[in-house]
Amino acid sequence: MLSTLDPMGMPVATEIVAGHLADDPLYIPAVNRVRETLKQSGLLYIGDCKMAALSTRAKIAKGGDYYLCPLSAKQVSHEQLTE
Repeated sequence: MLSTLDPMGMPVATEIVAGHLADDPLYIPAVNRVRETLKQSGLLYIGDCKMAALSTRAKIAKGGDYYLCPLSAKQVSHEQLTE
């Protein structure tokens, strides 16, 4: 997991874990580290479908930030995606 500042791509936070661990619980601590470091809101977090967990998205939005991630088939129907 890597958090960077655009447009420079300068690393803010990194997390390296064993491949057999779940990604889901890593997002909120990483978001917290970025917030503590930058001390600002309005940031954009981009992640995979594991970041799309409702609790993770709610934490990001509650802090005044934004997220971009694909939703799983359990979260949005094929019809909604097509629309």
